[in-house]
Amino acid sequence: MRPAADAPGLVHAFAAGLRFDGELSFLARLPFGRTAWRRLPILETSAQASGRSAVLQAEVILTGKEPTTQALRRALRADPSDLAPGDFLVRMPELAPALVARWHPDQTLLDGAEPMCCPALACLAGSEGKRWALVTGVELEIGGNDTIARALLLLDPTLPAPWATGYNARFLLDPDLWQGLDGEVRAVGLLGLIELRRKAA
Repeated sequence: MRPAADAPGLVHAFAAGLRFDGELSFLARLPFGRTAWRRLPILETSAQASGRSAVLQAEVILTGKEPTTQALRRALRADPSDLAPGDFLVRMPELAPALVARWHPDQTLLDGAEPMCCPALACLAGSEGKRWALVTGVELEIGGNDTIARALLLLDPTLPAPWATGYNARFLLDPDLWQGLDGEVRAVGLLGLIELRRKAA
């Protein structure tokens, strides 16, 4: 992850391969070993389609491949609102065959000595039901020898695309609150995180 200074003692660490000096962009891998920055697909959609949209974005970042038109259409399909995280995880080989996925309940992915691997998928639950968001980074408080995760930096598919930043919402870990960049605050819980990695070649 790439740290970015935010305030004394507070650091935003983002997933590698992201740039946000304007539109949120990912590092695309082109033929013959070339690379170029391309706009990350932002599919503003419903909570029911949020999981598929977040998976698509994660796969794009991790593989460096632009999605096909067919993949974009699939990402907009709605899933049942009561779809459990385990049921969604079972679908991962179909949704993102290039990725390896592992479920971590609650905040356990954040408990390791090293900062969590991004991107990841966050499963959130509130009064409006479950929804998913892409974790593009983590807000860390650094003091002395301690590094404490304070918030997840999210790309929430139910919100418009961010500009000049790598996220459009934050999930505060204590207390459990979702906060949009426009100041909107919702009481939601974090059911868990899906750790995502690119499959070995």
